[in-house]
Amino acid sequence: MWIAAAIGSAFFAGITAILSKCGVKSANSDVATAVRTSVVLAMAWGIALLTGACAELPAVSARSWIFLILSGLATGAAAKYGQTRCRRHCKYGIFYAKKGAA
Repeated sequence: MWIAAAIGSAFFAGITAILSKCGVKSANSDVATAVRTSVVLAMAWGIALLTGACAELPAVSARSWIFLILSGLATGAAAKYGQTRCRRHCKYGIFYAKKGAA
């Protein structure tokens, strides 16, 4: 079962990269990230509600909350850093080297 999950995860990660590149062409990358994150937020809470996992929310420890929040902040910082690097070093979504650069 884990192999199917890994294949599905890799497939959707690839599709995510392709679709986000298409979506960012005509939009500010910060706005595009905010839209994508809002959709992920809605889906995550929808899944939690549909599966009944929200009932376990009060059982989450303070330590877990701290690490979950820090993880979210790190994810946001990684997304912003990735956008900045890509703007500087990508052309049409494909990495390229400037002439004369090593």
